[in-house]
Amino acid sequence: MHTLRLGTKVNINFFGKDDCHVRILNRHALEFKPDFIEIKELDSKHVKFIVDLDIVDMVSLQFNQYQKWIKGNEWTIVDSVFAVHKDTILDFELKPEISSKKRLVAHLRGGGKNDYIVVPLDVNASDSSIESCVFKPKKPKTQIALEKEQSYVIYDAYGDIILQGKSNEIAVKSLVKGHYYIELEYCNDMMSFVKK
Repeated sequence: MHTLRLGTKVNINFFGKDDCHVRILNRHALEFKPDFIEIKELDSKHVKFIVDLDIVDMVSLQFNQYQKWIKGNEWTIVDSVFAVHKDTILDFELKPEISSKKRLVAHLRGGGKNDYIVVPLDVNASDSSIESCVFKPKKPKTQIALEKEQSYVIYDAYGDIILQGKSNEIAVKSLVKGHYYIELEYCNDMMSFVKK
């Protein structure tokens, strides 16, 4: 048994056979937690970062079109800067084509380290995109209705993907009773529901 001080960084490595799958009970534990980069300013047209690392080779701003948890996601680089000095403020322009439905992430690389930070694009969200996070009912028996057609992913309590697709209705009749998590294309947060 090891005694660790609060704030101590711990690396955990999982080893198993090819058919062994690690189950994540709390998917939010996998959210990016930045160490060397932070957002200084954010509005509908610009996002400014500051870095706290002596050697920075590159900082790139990138997005993916679909859900971030799906294996094999393709990330597209929006903009990047190289050879950044510590405490430099980086100003990235948020062009109109970078809509709120895309997940923006800043990636810092330097000194043998990698760091990531999620850019909360909900500051640019219109009322219609906020409404798109609504789904009914919260305790479905056969079907979930979405406010508009969009991509979705449903996970079970262990974090395994159960359903995914694109629609304004999701058939859940085949699911066993219990708690599930749902991620929607136009929402930044994961939500939950109970299958009755």
